[in-house]
Amino acid sequence: MTPPRPPPAPVVDPVPNRRRLIDVSMPLPWIIGMFFSVVSGLFYIGWMAANQNNKLTQIVESQTKMEAKQEAISTRADVMRDQFAELKQSQAILAIRVGALERDGVKK
Repeated sequence: MTPPRPPPAPVVDPVPNRRRLIDVSMPLPWIIGMFFSVVSGLFYIGWMAANQNNKLTQIVESQTKMEAKQEAISTRADVMRDQFAELKQSQAILAIRVGALERDGVKK
């Protein structure tokens, strides 16, 4: 069994009255300023997120309205196509009748 290690020797400053050049403590006004900067930044981020959510909601609503309009236009186009087909059939039937009347008129 090995003997335990002795604790490390404390670091002794060779010049006892030397001032530190870098002070790691921060003044209170700086801490308060940073705190309010961080809080205001977080508030701004939250505000922008809510604004984006509102814009997304508006886009979804406008897309729903657009789809309804598109469906109405499609329905009207289908109705017009059906009416055009009926009109074409009526014209074909009338052309056949006129042709038959002209043939009968020529024969008499």
